[in-house]
Amino acid sequence: MRPTPTDIRYLTYYGITESEYKKILAFQGGVCAICERPPKKQRLAVDHDHKSGIIRGLLCPSCNKGLAYFRDLATRLQRAHLYLSHTPVFKALGWIPVGRVGRVTRKWKTKTEKRERLREVALRLQAEGFEVPKNIKKIVNSEK
Repeated sequence: MRPTPTDIRYLTYYGITESEYKKILAFQGGVCAICERPPKKQRLAVDHDHKSGIIRGLLCPSCNKGLAYFRDLATRLQRAHLYLSHTPVFKALGWIPVGRVGRVTRKWKTKTEKRERLREVALRLQAEGFEVPKNIKKIVNSEK
């Protein structure tokens, strides 16, 4: 029986065969070990400790990159968890400001949405004693 190119790649990089990859995937229920979402276009990545080479499981590209950004340090992940569950803004300001909802912060669904939000910004700037910039005044005062 000849090894597949995938077998050779997995053995070379991770020390497992494609059938062992499939066993891990089945054990995880066919989903990412962290976010529990099934893979979309590409296979789940083989997550491993870069210092020891020990395989930990299979992750989607987002979770795999997330761990890389945290440099695989559990203490950083714990601090990130604390940050998300106890944000410092309330303690710093005494209230919680609310920005735009959603991932993208620079695009507006409608001109009305943009105008309403900038109207709120103008009012807040005035309340804080700031001058409202001309470009914001222009949008706020534009016709519907």
